[in-house]
Amino acid sequence: MTVTTMSTPKSISEIETRLVPRTDDPPGPPRNLCAEYSNMFGAVDTCWDPVPGAHSYAVESAADPYGPWTQVGATTQRRYLVTGLKRGARYRFRVRAVSPGGPGAWSDPAFRIAA
Repeated sequence: MTVTTMSTPKSISEIETRLVPRTDDPPGPPRNLCAEYSNMFGAVDTCWDPVPGAHSYAVESAADPYGPWTQVGATTQRRYLVTGLKRGARYRFRVRAVSPGGPGAWSDPAFRIAA
């Protein structure tokens, strides 16, 4: 959100323009990312707090601690079931929100061993 000092507003439209967050700014990172065991083999259920202004979320995983990251899905919901994982392998997951202003920053990673 951009804050500027302006003179007294002359109309309701001018007031709304000052109070509404700019849609051309990318959203912030999702918070509280979790990676939970799934009752499905080779899957991990990820979830996160919703991000204001987000239209969708991109989900990535990495099997190696140093990458590379691979996009495993996109969703409009605040959770995503990642499938096709190797059972017993440790994975890292991260998520970012996407809005009309573009993609936001990545969340902190979450870790889980695939069931």
